[in-house]
Amino acid sequence: MRKHIYLVTDTECVGLTNKSVYDIAWRIVDKHNTVMCERSYLVREVITNGKLMYDAFYAKKVFDHYIPRIASGSLILKDWNEIKAIMRDDIATHQVNVFCAYNLGFDAQAIKHTNALFNTDKFLGAPIALLDLWNLACHSILSHKHFITTAINQGWVSNKGNIQTSAEKAYAYVSGDYSFVESHTALEDVVIETEILHRSLRQKKAKMFNKLNSSPWKIVAQRRLALGL
Repeated sequence: MRKHIYLVTDTECVGLTNKSVYDIAWRIVDKHNTVMCERSYLVREVITNGKLMYDAFYAKKVFDHYIPRIASGSLILKDWNEIKAIMRDDIATHQVNVFCAYNLGFDAQAIKHTNALFNTDKFLGAPIALLDLWNLACHSILSHKHFITTAINQGWVSNKGNIQTSAEKAYAYVSGDYSFVESHTALEDVVIETEILHRSLRQKKAKMFNKLNSSPWKIVAQRRLALGL
């Protein structure tokens, strides 16, 4: 059987209904979390568009985080179509056969919208298996009794009483750093998501390829109920 090679991506977007990607990153890893490739780009057409980036939160992020890193050369601006071409080439070079993100539905929607703004060609170009890391994590590490009790003890519970299953809380749990706060920049988020993928794969659960679940947190809620916690 051909081994799985995973591309884990994350996007940062502006907009509520039509999400425009301004920051995108990806890592290519195997099941052991060996990093074969790592990329991070700012989308030139979006991040330099004042109308799109006007919102105070995003404007502050641009000035506080991105501009200093652009100036230092640690972050690179590229046109969307060039970013797309680089990702396609990386997929071919490393024989990637699984495309992943934590809450894949969100990132897929954002990528689709942004791609439609600048090009009618499909983003990935060729068929590839999809894997939502949120769904995978909720079926594996986040359904453990130890996680659920940890979440309750740490106060990782929503106002409605549901266990929080975000990438931030999943990484806080697997890393043991319960005070961890997600940076919400694409590259930093990809780094933690590859670790979540690695820990989830160690559970040897079904991979659930091409299965998108809009509410995987309900899996953990049902498990909590079954445990009587």
